[in-house]
Amino acid sequence: REVQTTFTAAQTWNDLHIPPELLGRDSNRELAHHPAWRNLYGLGPQIRILLSNIKRAKDTGGRVRNHGVLFGHAGCGKTTTLLALEAMFGGGAILRLDATSTTRAGIEKLFFTDLQVIPPLVFMEEAEKADVEALKVWLGALDDRGELRKVNFRVNQLREVRVLFNCTVNDKKSFDR
Repeated sequence: REVQTTFTAAQTWNDLHIPPELLGRDSNRELAHHPAWRNLYGLGPQIRILLSNIKRAKDTGGRVRNHGVLFGHAGCGKTTTLLALEAMFGGGAILRLDATSTTRAGIEKLFFTDLQVIPPLVFMEEAEKADVEALKVWLGALDDRGELRKVNFRVNQLREVRVLFNCTVNDKKSFDR
């Protein structure tokens, strides 16, 4: 199976809708009844943080982005939470990557060649297992510049990439190193 690089209905920040009733401190009841969130229990604060980060990025057109890391032991709901976000917004809003099989060259090819439209959300599974060189490509994309650069003796490429990046981490000590 390959990473989806063409979206029949690619979304932008303006296409994302976050119901206000899912954001408040007292939103646990609304989250429990929302189709995307009703099977997740005890994760209300984490869900609200993710949704608030998405709302802030949406409200600023991707200029202000608070990226997130979901960490914990296997089976605690990290991936299920990201899949629920995908269910809420639709596949056209999200690019999903697996850190164990993602390389720098692959990311550069994906963003400079394959993707005509970049979805606003990027999810990476098991970020602590990624090759350090593969992660360096994200530095410019995830800071205030919001851009990917590829510069060598043959090519000088730049692409604006204002994505909100969320990843899962099983081993936080390894990730912190």
